[in-house]
Amino acid sequence: MPSISPQSWSLFLMRRWRLFWARRHREAFTTALIGLAGKLAAADGQVTQVERDVFLNMLRINDHQMRSVERQFNLVSTSLSGADGYARWLARLTKGKRNRKLDILMGLSDIARADGVFDEAEQKFLMSAGALLGLSQDDVRWAIGLCQGQDGSCWVALGFEGPVSCKLVKERYRSLARAFHPDAVMSRGVPEGMRQKYAERFTLIAAAHREALNSCSNT
Repeated sequence: MPSISPQSWSLFLMRRWRLFWARRHREAFTTALIGLAGKLAAADGQVTQVERDVFLNMLRINDHQMRSVERQFNLVSTSLSGADGYARWLARLTKGKRNRKLDILMGLSDIARADGVFDEAEQKFLMSAGALLGLSQDDVRWAIGLCQGQDGSCWVALGFEGPVSCKLVKERYRSLARAFHPDAVMSRGVPEGMRQKYAERFTLIAAAHREALNSCSNT
């Protein structure tokens, strides 16, 4: 039997250790996301099948896993209790990953409007969840507004309160493109079921960018 050098053995153990913790991280992330999404679905007092379907599109799971996830989702969506804990758990799991936090918030926003009604309780839930995830208030309002299609202003779609300089418009667009361009979304591992939504949002962002450039100031 060929001998294995200490260096090769160390590399082997390191790879196995990383794979182990990557799997544990994915499992923890999925569990926390199920919890927070289930609590959101219960926010308006009625959990619908369309909300479940939208949530399942947020995950990369096989048919066997889907049945288990649905059971967990149904269990946690019986009450709102514990929502803050799930949000804080996700914040720890996505520490330093702003775009991943925005992915979560946008996915939750899609669940909230899946039944065609976006009420005050769901708005309050999303604002609180975004803050607990560690996103700024501006990021939270922008993400929710973009998902809901609120306010046709190009400035709001780009994350501004009103007209700004062309330089800021270009900087903001480059930042959003790095996060929400279809290639960036794919490389970040966003599930296929959510990519169409992201494509629609990026189309909205690109259109807002073109409109803003026609009316921004060069100062």
